Amino acid sequence: MKVYPEKLSAALKAHAPNVLTISSDEPCLHEEALDTALHFARAQGFDEHDKLSVDNKSDIAEANALLNNLSLFGTQKIVELRFNDKPNKSWQGFLSDYTKQAEASIFLIVRLPKLEKAQQNAKWYQALDNAGLSLTLWPPKPEEFKAWLRTRARALKLDLSDDMIGMIAEHTEGNLLAAKQALQKLSFVTPLTPEAVKEQLSHDARFDVFALVDAIYAGDITRTGSILNTLKLEGQDPILILWAINREVHLLLGIVQAKHAGQSIDSYFRSQKIWPQKQALMRRFFQQAKKGVLYDAISDAQQIDACIKGAARGDVWQGLLILCLKLQGVQV
Repeated sequence: MKVYPEKLSAALKAHAPNVLTISSDEPCLHEEALDTALHFARAQGFDEHDKLSVDNKSDIAEANALLNNLSLFGTQKIVELRFNDKPNKSWQGFLSDYTKQAEASIFLIVRLPKLEKAQQNAKWYQALDNAGLSLTLWPPKPEEFKAWLRTRARALKLDLSDDMIGMIAEHTEGNLLAAKQALQKLSFVTPLTPEAVKEQLSHDARFDVFALVDAIYAGDITRTGSILNTLKLEGQDPILILWAINREVHLLLGIVQAKHAGQSIDSYFRSQKIWPQKQALMRRFFQQAKKGVLYDAISDAQQIDACIKGAARGDVWQGLLILCLKLQGVQV
């Protein structure tokens, strides 16, 4: 059954499903929905939590083992399958088959990238939908972003003026992860004044994941290395850094595809809801970058992702630095 994001908590309590499907390209929204689901499941006695990161080359037997390895002591468990790609036919069949014999002692959470309407109408997705709850998460539109910020601020008990909300909106430019992190950091700031908000945002702008992206676009090799090293020392999760870089690469490749389809860059930027300040950076970078480097970056990112997950050997932070340098045209 499809459910609206704001009604997820109530729907979980009302229907107590054993299958929940979450679809979105926004990590921040994914995590919020996941937190709501985990809170519900743990309150229902689902004590164990098994997680599996999946791509279309993953072994289905591993997922099958998680879903069939029931506890000898009758413990209820959560199984979280996080798909990095849209499931291929083999995985679609696996998910569809599982819904026919879903275990009452297992709460299955299927996390998917954004799916198009046709994919949501496919039999495998409908099987998931019919077996429990499903929700598709869309980022707020630019005109909705300040309201989105205010809702999250209230949840953190932050009393922010319209000016403060405006500063955060301008600083984060619609990036939900950056906005959520900014609000979390502000929850430790006292007293919370416009000056304090401005100072905190100024600090974040020097050394955060999105400052790293800006440094890559600017071709500032020294600053790129400095920010990356600071993020490492501060204990930043490399998966977030990789996500941010990978997202930009896909956006840039989207320009290539849009041009081939006869779409103007301005139209493409509007369709992707890219803020004006960032458009200038992307235009300049796109004009200078070799398109082959962008395609190579996809492969490099997959290798780094495998290292992060322990599926391959390698220095994750060294890999991230090399990826950044390659994007800036450095021969490594």
